[in-house]
Amino acid sequence: MLRRTLPLTAIALLLGVVTAVHAEPQEFVCQSIAYPDGTQGTAIVQVIEDQGTAAMRTVRVDYYSDDQGQFLGRFEDWSGSEEYPRNVQEAEAYAQAHYFDRW
Repeated sequence: MLRRTLPLTAIALLLGVVTAVHAEPQEFVCQSIAYPDGTQGTAIVQVIEDQGTAAMRTVRVDYYSDDQGQFLGRFEDWSGSEEYPRNVQEAEAYAQAHYFDRW
């Protein structure tokens, strides 16, 4: 019985490690981008995959000014849409498109 239990336990642990590693958010730093209001700033875009019981995707954008690094606000999308940034260029366009939606 122990011969069967030990390998199954090892496989379960390995699957847990793989899932935990996969769940880390993607982060894109968009430096010195032009916001739609004409100011310059830095936007940090995170794509967070929740692998829980109901798989969900959240996109979070934090906006900062270039002058003093002042926090300008945050936008979050919890819809799980397939339209999310997959690279820095898409992240910059996403951040610009949602600049006025921040809170």
